[in-house]
Amino acid sequence: MKPKQIIMNTIFSCMLLLIFSNPVSLLAADDTDDAAGVVFIEGTLKIDDQGVYLESTDCLYQGKYYLGGVLDENTGDKKVDKANKKSNKQVAKQIKKTASKIGKAENKTLTNQEIKGFFGAREGYLSPVKVISPMFEPIATGLSPACDLTLGAIYLLYLETQRIKALSRVISSKSVTSEDKMEESLKFYDSPQNGCKEIGMDELKIKSADIKSVLKEANAAVALNLVAIGAVLVNMPTIKAEINAASPLQKMAGMASIAQAVAFQARLLGDNKRLQDRIKEAEGIMEMVDKL
Repeated sequence: MKPKQIIMNTIFSCMLLLIFSNPVSLLAADDTDDAAGVVFIEGTLKIDDQGVYLESTDCLYQGKYYLGGVLDENTGDKKVDKANKKSNKQVAKQIKKTASKIGKAENKTLTNQEIKGFFGAREGYLSPVKVISPMFEPIATGLSPACDLTLGAIYLLYLETQRIKALSRVISSKSVTSEDKMEESLKFYDSPQNGCKEIGMDELKIKSADIKSVLKEANAAVALNLVAIGAVLVNMPTIKAEINAASPLQKMAGMASIAQAVAFQARLLGDNKRLQDRIKEAEGIMEMVDKL
């Protein structure tokens, strides 16, 4: 290979890394961590005079949520207040970086974002643990054909994950407490594609067979996806051998590509496991409806 070609390949590899390494988190956290109180809400990130906000497309969390610290700084416990104040400041610092990205984005808008976060004492605000951005189609560099193929396969699995996600949201429900706090009832919502309109019990029973059919399809698809994602790095020995045969600079770029492939695999596993849980929850809703 000619020196000029080596240099161009190295630059191209570095460009790939820059694309893949686009920061998507506000605070370091694992996507698969689904702790109590943690929510995952999709939507569009925008900014106004009040700050950065998420315009939600999630049927259970409709509306507009500003990103910010939500921990109470006046609990009466000085130690807790100090810790909460520090945490809220850290969140504000990271949100400032996100605001900068929004300001540079087309139309000052970041679409198809997913916020992993939690609600707190501050009404109308969501404290972000992580901002998960869309995956972008990888650029083949030729540095490692096996790695190029693997990254391409991961991207296809990501697209399938998005398809399953749309399927699984055919029905949603949330518990609603009466004004006197004495009774709880369930509200049901149609899919985002149908405007998240509220569905009454009679309509839900009429649609029951169709909804269960879609959920069955989604459940089968996510099971296949999990198997495929688990096996996507099967060519790792070949990838490493190809990268080890490259020049030192190319090897650095190649090892970073491997790390990115592993990270993407972990992300997809987390996404699909959450989808599986969501589908099971929706199936449980329909079983309950059939018994009423």
